[in-house]
Amino acid sequence: MKKIPIVFSIDHNYVMQAGVCILSLLMNSDEKEYYDIYILSAADITEHDKELLNKTICAYKTDINFIEIDDRFDNAFEIRNISKAAYFRLLIPDLIPQYDKIIYSDVDVIFQSGLQEVLDTDLKDNYFGGIKAIGAESIRDYIIQLGLDIHSYINSGFLLINAKLQREKQLFDKIQEYLTKKFQFQDQDIINIVCKNRLTFLPLKYCFTQKSYELYYTNPKRLFSVFSPKEVEEAFTEGIIHYEGTNKPWNGFCYRYDNWWRYYKKSVFYSEEMHFQTAYKIQYPTWTLKKILRLLRNFIRGDYKQ
Repeated sequence: MKKIPIVFSIDHNYVMQAGVCILSLLMNSDEKEYYDIYILSAADITEHDKELLNKTICAYKTDINFIEIDDRFDNAFEIRNISKAAYFRLLIPDLIPQYDKIIYSDVDVIFQSGLQEVLDTDLKDNYFGGIKAIGAESIRDYIIQLGLDIHSYINSGFLLINAKLQREKQLFDKIQEYLTKKFQFQDQDIINIVCKNRLTFLPLKYCFTQKSYELYYTNPKRLFSVFSPKEVEEAFTEGIIHYEGTNKPWNGFCYRYDNWWRYYKKSVFYSEEMHFQTAYKIQYPTWTLKKILRLLRNFIRGDYKQ
């Protein structure tokens, strides 16, 4: 049976989210799909964390492997709520040399179907496969400043990695030159800069973000200007739900939050206390100065333009 290698990178704060997204993947995949799961972990991952993740997969035909990352990213630039674990994906080709192609995914997602189809994508002579970033036009000036085309800028939340080619070309040596630079979107900017004109664009269904849902409901014409109506509908019904940004289903309301809770309640991480605390926050939201300033900042940056 052909294995599907997939990698997630986390620190202790995202163990529960990793377990929920892995459960959704296993529950929604074909019984013939066999996953070889790798967890790139920060040093704060505990043995109990590993035990919970192993319990998550015990009823399925899959393997889970843990690789602790050393301190090589300690001096890397860190911004907003994105931890240094985001950089771990850049090491994948060298850490897992037995595969020529490898899937990477963020853990703040819910899978609605299996991944054999995307693994079979021919990347040709390109380093990565990724999805065009929805809302890139709202940061047009920034992307142009990086020397990039807004129509070719990809989201790094889901990647198909041409691991064999990256090893042959020693791509990480080039990546290292950018680790301390103060990029707004960290590893995502680095991938787009280093791999300029060497990217394969994947279907929208592999990274349907909160911004995608917002446009789907409020301004679908903008979405259809980049993707076909068929591709958008496919992404909406069976695509990977990516809860990017600051609003997460485990601490408040966001698009398709109920999908995440459906799998969380079936997971070994389920806590009735957390369930009611989150429900209370959704029903009775509090408006702090910090939240108001963040909304204002996002509006000024263009995140909420229609």
